[in-house]
Amino acid sequence: MELQFITTTETSSLYIETLQKVIVPFFRNRRRSHVFQQDNASIHTSKEAMEWDSISVAELQKLVASMPKQMFKVIQDHGGETSY
Repeated sequence: MELQFITTTETSSLYIETLQKVIVPFFRNRRRSHVFQQDNASIHTSKEAMEWDSISVAELQKLVASMPKQMFKVIQDHGGETSY
């Protein structure tokens, strides 16, 4: 992973975006030899960040398992909204 430079004031929303775009892909498909740590900076302990970090593995697996069904609905609706 390359060093990431933040050029703006980091907010909780931007922090979560950074996690999703940089940190999550880095850890994906890697052995469990890495430890992700955060300090107590306000963006790390915000309600939004804590909610993002508290999603259980079981819930994520459930969401992933539902994707084919949801994609089928989108295709049926020609890209329209679904009841998800």
